[in-house]
Amino acid sequence: EGEEMKARFKVTVYVYLKHKRQEKIETIRDFNGNRKTLLDRENLEVTVPFAPKKSGKYMLDIVVEDLSSGYRHRDIVSHKFKKI
Repeated sequence: EGEEMKARFKVTVYVYLKHKRQEKIETIRDFNGNRKTLLDRENLEVTVPFAPKKSGKYMLDIVVEDLSSGYRHRDIVSHKFKKI
């Protein structure tokens, strides 16, 4: 039960505005701790720094890869940003 676990995830976000790629953001996040505690968590949060340069409806193509197993998950979301 006290077994330690390490997990490493690479998150890549492709940012599009009006169907044109604006930027690519990559970050790697490590999670370490008790195996049971990590597996019991419903969510693992990864913060990806992004500040839109223009107002508009953005599409974010998000790819999360487990670097130990090679498993990949992809999701596409859209969000309307207003310039501050």
